[in-house]
Amino acid sequence: MPGITRWYHTERPCIEEELDSIRFPSPDGEYALLLYDRYEFAMGGYHWDFKLSHGDLDITPHLTGFERIFYYTGYQPWGYDNDNVALHPFGRLPVSLFSLSSKRLIPIETEQYIFNIQGAPDINRFLLSGRSGGILVDSFGNTVTSVPWSCGEINLPYTFWLNSGQLFFMINQNSQLQFFSGENGSIKQSIDIMPADYIPGSTLKCKWENPQFDRATNTLYVTIFRRFEEQWVAFEIEP
Repeated sequence: MPGITRWYHTERPCIEEELDSIRFPSPDGEYALLLYDRYEFAMGGYHWDFKLSHGDLDITPHLTGFERIFYYTGYQPWGYDNDNVALHPFGRLPVSLFSLSSKRLIPIETEQYIFNIQGAPDINRFLLSGRSGGILVDSFGNTVTSVPWSCGEINLPYTFWLNSGQLFFMINQNSQLQFFSGENGSIKQSIDIMPADYIPGSTLKCKWENPQFDRATNTLYVTIFRRFEEQWVAFEIEP
């Protein structure tokens, strides 16, 4: 069962959405999705210009109708097979998968607003995350299963794949890490990480903000804001 092997106080990590550009290479390094020219349209909400390339060849023109990409913490556009890239267009177009081999765009229609789409590192799954739950789809855009959860009307869904696609997790508004099977979406474990247990002087009303995840090391970084400063904690997770 997944668990926390170590935790420690830490400095502010590198926060991807604050960079001038973000480059997402495909698993084999042959392709890349580049986000640049960030625009903050709402507090914490960003959309970016983008370029999809194969080496020096710009293949963005194949993506007609896509003008800018919506970015949300933990965005992982690439599928494990190097062929599919997940695109979250800013505007009315739905989240879509684009097959590089067939140049085919697969829209994924959903009943709720999707904040994020994240490709699993080593299995045929993409996770779409909304406030009322997640949706696991395969590389053809077929729904594998729905994963119910509730963030309420105010809180946002923060989900991340571990470095094995067998598990993903979300951090909920009750300061719990909930782990789910990447294969079928079943819940595997729930772990409480109340801020009051890790930061002296925190109260039960405090909640974690701005989760960041380093998938290479399975380390989650979270913060609370106290006395006009950020206090960060890192959790190392054992799958």
